[in-house]
Formats: sequence, structure tokens, C-alpha cells
Amino acid sequence: MFKTIVILHSFFLFFLFSCSSDKKVEQKVVKNIFKTRVKNFLNNNNKVIAFGHADIFKLLNKSEYNKNILSKTIVDPIISKVTTLDQKSPVYFAVEYSGEKNVSSDNSKMSFDPLTQTEGFLYAFVGVSDKMKLKSQIEQIEKDEKLGFNFKSSDGIDYFKSENTIVALMDGYLMLMADFNEENEIEISQLKEALKLMDTEKSSDEINKAMESSSDFMFTINMGKSVELSLNNIVKTNIGTEKIKSDLKGCFNITNLDFDKGQIQLTTENILSPAMSKWKLTKSNSKEIVEKLGSGSPDLAMAMNLDMNQFDIMFDTYFKSILSEIESKLSDSELIDFNKIKTEGLSTLFSGKLGLAGFLNEGGIPYFNFQLGTGPMLQEKIGGQLDNLKLAGYDITTKNNVIYGYFNTGNNPSNANLTLPEGAEDFGNYPINGFLDFKNLPLNNLGFDDKMINIVKNLSILKFKVEGDKLTLEIKFKDKSKNSIAQIIAAISGNLL
Repeated sequence: MFKTIVILHSFFLFFLFSCSSDKKVEQKVVKNIFKTRVKNFLNNNNKVIAFGHADIFKLLNKSEYNKNILSKTIVDPIISKVTTLDQKSPVYFAVEYSGEKNVSSDNSKMSFDPLTQTEGFLYAFVGVSDKMKLKSQIEQIEKDEKLGFNFKSSDGIDYFKSENTIVALMDGYLMLMADFNEENEIEISQLKEALKLMDTEKSSDEINKAMESSSDFMFTINMGKSVELSLNNIVKTNIGTEKIKSDLKGCFNITNLDFDKGQIQLTTENILSPAMSKWKLTKSNSKEIVEKLGSGSPDLAMAMNLDMNQFDIMFDTYFKSILSEIESKLSDSELIDFNKIKTEGLSTLFSGKLGLAGFLNEGGIPYFNFQLGTGPMLQEKIGGQLDNLKLAGYDITTKNNVIYGYFNTGNNPSNANLTLPEGAEDFGNYPINGFLDFKNLPLNNLGFDDKMINIVKNLSILKFKVEGDKLTLEIKFKDKSKNSIAQIIAAISGNLL
């Protein structure tokens, strides 16, 4: 396994620090063919549950490594050695997953090792501008590092193997294939079958949309396949699980991460099937909640406004048929609560409304205003805790099954609304949203090391929001003129510019 890690490390150093060809027109054609081949692979391999890309070359440029003494010293010697990979294309990857092997019932063998129990493969695809030159460079590295592999050829495929990993060098791209089980040796026949998938044209709207991403990092998961595999491992087949498997077919989650000037942005969006897109689990916004979160200038806050009726209907549609399996494993006391939820729905616990506003006093000690929409069952269970909060100085009231808590009477909304920090003025405009203002954080009291403190002290605000099937998270930097990843690297390395 150690040798495999060394080999993978060496090759990803290739991927990380390579330069591109100067033949721009030819390179664009090669890039399009390469991307199309990766799409074909994803569409033709029905066991792929996740895929994505890392645009390491673009990130390297954004990092401004050559302006930093430490990173320049490390990177420049590596760049000078490799000039044959396509810097304009990201590194693509895919995860092929077949499930887990049965774990022995022998208690002495119950430890789970994902590297031997997981069945599947990890793939990586990298654009190549000069195949023969890259082959020579790899052979030179093998000679220098004595990694213990040699190139072989079969049906025009140049490849080499080591333990559970095989690497094929093709015209226009390089493909790495690694078995999750380190005890398995990949055969050339398996490699050829995988390569065939890249030459058979096939397309789907969901995969095409994900592959059009130009973000620094993209990760897409096939929700239908991943949920199906999970349910197969934990629940017996029944009507409810078969329906959710069917309805989730064609559902994907696409996550994109970008490092831009003055900010980091992460977005994650669900591409849903018609059967799943009918569920509207959030209300239109959370303004009503925010308006009743009290007064003051919060350092952090969040608000959530869910439609619990939709949750109850979804629960009945997909999971009611498997409740008998859960019931058999509960104690008598647990059954009382369980049967109440089963009869009255999830709304007997939570009404869908939740709000929180946190403040830091001069000593850095936090206190909170909050509101919690409860059902009858939850109200019964938390009565004692509310009494304790009153003793601690909180003003607690309950109205229409919503519990309101303010740190003191002067902080309730009858005096004023919240004063929101710069960048969080839209708090409340979305059904789920929140923020963290960094300016008053007591960094020295949070247990951060010096490098983390150097990063955090350059941050302005973190905010997130949910709109429909899309979540957006943004981290803003105080300096809006420099790329965020360059600022992070400068902070980590002690600003050695």
C-alpha cells in the first residue's frame, strides 16, 4: 500500500505542476475530445456514483505561488521537469462503487477496513499534450526514484501496474485506475473494458450539466444510486424503499467550489427527477422569524422556516412501510414516543421554525436570543430546561407553539430589530440562511494555532442561504483585491512575499 501511495503522490505532482503546449488551436480540439471521452465514460458506466474535477492548474495560477518565497522554492524545480500535461484542462475523477462485502459475524473479525471491504474503483483522467514525451519523463522519474514499475504495451495501450493500481497512457490523456481493495491486482483486460467506455458516445442532461462546470473544484453524486446502495445494505426490500429508489433515479447533487478575489464560494444544487421535484420542503422566506429575534448587533445568526406538512407527507410516502422493522428494536419507553410520532407526524416534535442570534460580550462570552417552533410532544419534554433558562436570566415566552427566548428583557424585539453587520443585510430573505461575523471573534481563546489565526483574522463574514434546491455558502475576506487562495497561502507561510 505504501508503494501505491508513493506512486500516486509522484503522479499527482505531475498533475499539479505541469505546463501546457503552445499550440492553442490544436490544444482546444484535443481538450474537447478529452472532455467528451470523460463524459462518455460517465454515461456508459452504470456503477459510477460520484465524479468531478479539480482544476489544479487554475488554482496554481490563482495562488500566485511565484510571489511567495516558500512556495516558489518548492514549485519551480518541479515545473521545470514536466511540460507535457494539458494545463487548460482540469483533472477529472470518478468513483465506481458496487457496495461492501459481507463482514464476518465472528466478533474477532468485526473490524471494518474500507480498503478491503469496499468493492469498486477510483479513476483519474488527465489531459496530455505530448504522449511520447510524457512517457519518457515518467520513465526518467521511475529511474530516479526506483518506484519498481516498467511500461508495457498491449493493443496500442502503453501502461504500467503497481499493486492495486494501473496507469494507461493514451493519445491526448492519461487514465489512472485504482481498486479500492488493495489486495486486488487490476488486470489489463479490466483496463481495456474501462477504456472502451470512453469511445462509445452517450449523453445525459444531468451529466452534461455537471461537466459544463468551470469551477475550481466540482463534485457530483448520483443520489439515486447512492441511496439505493445504502438502503440495500441496511433495510430489507419493501414497497416504501422500492418507491424512493424509483423516484430518486436521475437525481444528482452538484457541488462547485471557487476561490475568487476576496471570497470563497461554495454552491451545492440538486438536479431532481419529476417525482422528487414536487416536494417543496421550505417556506418562501424567514423574515417573520428574523423580525422577532430581538435587538442588538449579532455576531452570528441563523433562521430556518420549513414546511413540516410536506415532511410528514414525504415520511408517510417513503418510510412508513419500514417502521415495523424499527419498532422491533425499541424499548417499551421508546415505543411510546415512537408511536406518537408515527401517529401525529414529525410536526408533533418540530413546527419548522427555528431562529438564533448570538452575541459576544466584552469578555468574548456568548449569549443568545432564540425562537423554536415546537409540537406538543417536544413542549412536554423541554419544560424543565426552559425553567433553568429563566433562572439564568432569560426572558421566556410561548405563543402559538413557538418558544421565544431573550437573554434579558431589554433584548426583546419590542425595543428594536436586529442591527445586521455589513454583508448580511439580506438575512431573512431566504427560507434557510445565516451568517458569522468574524470581526469580534476572540481568536486567542478558541484554541486555534497561529496559522489558523493568521487566516481567520483576514476574514470578514461567512454567510449561507438556501433557495429552492440550491445552497450557497460564501466566505468574504477583508481584502477584496487579492484572490482568496493566495491570501490563505500567504497567511499560512507567514506572509513571506
